[in-house]
Amino acid sequence: MGLQLREGDASREEETEIRQHLEYHLEVMAEAEHEGWMAWYLSKGWRYGTKREDKKKIHNCLAPYSQLRETDADKDRDSIRHYPDFARKASLKIAFA
Repeated sequence: MGLQLREGDASREEETEIRQHLEYHLEVMAEAEHEGWMAWYLSKGWRYGTKREDKKKIHNCLAPYSQLRETDADKDRDSIRHYPDFARKASLKIAFA
C-alpha cells in the first residue's frame, strides 16, 4: 500500500493522512490481515468448522474473507484502523514509502 514503519512520532497531520490512506485501502488490507491471521491459526493445527471449539482447534472464521459475516470482517477492518496506534505503542510511525 506504499507504507512503511519509521522511527519517530507522527504529527497530527501525518497521522490523519495515514488514517485516510488506510481507510481508502481498507478492504484490501483487511483481507490481507485476515489471510495472515488464518495462516497463523492453520500453522498451529486449527481447522475450519461451523462452530468454534477451542479444545478441538476448530474455528468458524477460518474461511476466505469474502465468506465472513460482516461482524467478523469488521474485526479485520478494526485491526487495520488501529495500525497507527500499534505503531505509536512501539515508538514508531507509519509513513509513506
